[in-house]
Amino acid sequence: MSHRKISTNKRLFRKRLNSLKTRLQTEVNTCVLNENLTFTTYAGALTSDGQNPHKHRSLTILFCWMFAKDRHIDKYRKLYLNKGFDVLTVKTKVLDSLLPTVGAQVVAYYVVDFLRVLGDRYDSYVFQMFSIGAYQMGEVLVHLDRPENQDVLLQTRQSLKGYVMDSVMDVPTAHIGLARASTTNLLLQTLISNSMNLYMHLFSNSVTKHYTNSSNSIHRNDLQCPGLFLFSSDDVVADPNGQYLVMNKWQSNGVPVFHKCWQSSAHVSHYFKYADQYEQHLNDFLKYCKLY
Repeated sequence: MSHRKISTNKRLFRKRLNSLKTRLQTEVNTCVLNENLTFTTYAGALTSDGQNPHKHRSLTILFCWMFAKDRHIDKYRKLYLNKGFDVLTVKTKVLDSLLPTVGAQVVAYYVVDFLRVLGDRYDSYVFQMFSIGAYQMGEVLVHLDRPENQDVLLQTRQSLKGYVMDSVMDVPTAHIGLARASTTNLLLQTLISNSMNLYMHLFSNSVTKHYTNSSNSIHRNDLQCPGLFLFSSDDVVADPNGQYLVMNKWQSNGVPVFHKCWQSSAHVSHYFKYADQYEQHLNDFLKYCKLY
């Protein structure tokens, strides 16, 4: 994608955000902002004066896994919508992750611009990420650190109450995880993994450094937000050792960490297999963050 096309898309995105802000004065249930972002508002019963009856006006941003389908994402949206949250869904495509400067970083710009225009509607945010969505969320954190985004960073620092990390992937094992997430064919997995590893080596300055910057932003957790980690021991895509590594780093810096590790559960499928347990852990975490 050319830089001119990216600039045009950014202007169109801001125009849609301003239109959305006006429409929110009445009622909006779902608004597709572009191919990466979809916004869904709480549509439950309102109070007599038309307000959300829940204690806090909160926003959840869902950073989805690769190839996520709406019928699956909807289950997670409803977890939050039923609690009175609005939900911004962020999808990252394969090319977005392979070409960060014209893909994932542009998506990060959209998320930050959304927070700039609509963030003051909310008392609190929660970021939940799945699999490769952790990379996309890290790009958002890197983007927030830029000088031109310090106003949004301050607002986010005040409003962001917690991270929910579901089956997240990290840079050192990303080539293996992406291969396993793409196909069950062992030969193709090997081909994809080796190709990705070579790609990261050849383009270390133009691509891999962005993966590393994103990963570092998560490992540092500069916003000092508490985290809930949800993963399994036999996840062939997201290495459980990687989860413990991040958890230990956060805990050593005094950040509250909660986790649930299931013995057997497929990648980003813990909620589908252990719905009651998943909801209980999420609810307990949201209560800890004083959001539920």
